[in-house]
Amino acid sequence: MSVVAPEPDIRPASLRPAGTERGRIGQAAVRAYDIRGVVGQDIDAAGARELGLAYASAARARGLRRIGVGRD
Repeated sequence: MSVVAPEPDIRPASLRPAGTERGRIGQAAVRAYDIRGVVGQDIDAAGARELGLAYASAARARGLRRIGVGRD
């Protein structure tokens, strides 16, 4: 079974349905061992949401029911 990723929605945010905005995570925030940044500067709210959903999806796919998230 092959999985085909959906085409990215490249329309400007003003033309996309509400709640479908693409997030931004700056390249400098992504490191080999973690992701760090200043909200509003290195990562926006939509980027944080997408990251959280991706992390939770990966954990679920591995059968995990609990995850840990830390912050400073």
